[in-house]
Amino acid sequence: IRILDAAAYLWRPPATFLTASFKEKCSLRRTMARASPSIVAGGGAPETYTATKLRTWSKTLEGREQLAAEKFAEALESIPHTLAENAGMDPIDTLTNLRSKQLKGEKWIGVDVMKAKVANMKSSDIIEPLAVKQQIISAATEAACMILRIDDVIATSKTAGPPHGGEGGMPPGGMPGMGMGGMGGMGGMPDMGSMDM
Repeated sequence: IRILDAAAYLWRPPATFLTASFKEKCSLRRTMARASPSIVAGGGAPETYTATKLRTWSKTLEGREQLAAEKFAEALESIPHTLAENAGMDPIDTLTNLRSKQLKGEKWIGVDVMKAKVANMKSSDIIEPLAVKQQIISAATEAACMILRIDDVIATSKTAGPPHGGEGGMPPGGMPGMGMGGMGGMGGMPDMGSMDM
């Protein structure tokens, strides 16, 4: 399977229908790339740039909106942070270096994983399709929003009341049908004196 005349993959799935699905996805990606040939720098450069702009903008906000913008910027920077970590670089030093250079207007600066350094992604030919980058950020944002909504539902349902069957969750007198009177309920085990041991 050739993708964008750049790479060949040999893939042997456990089921034949997966091969068709994989080919279909590759064709879709190729079509998307041809329909929208715009590119952005790789190596976490666009994420760092966007995070820098978000932090600047967040200073004009107040309250929860400011916190949300700062956390979104932090989430975007997880990409260059992870790239630096996987390249064996110090992620904190790398992010500091990236932010500093991005603030000076060097928007193509990102993490060159192959050389384990911060470099100009354009001159290093490290690029990504814009359509794919937009889809990734959009899907990640939607997933985070869904998780936040689910957390609200769980928090609300916890305060609904005590569990069924009284405070302990078990009906008084033990579980019915468990033999020995449900362990005798609150009275404990029946008298064992008459049993031969």
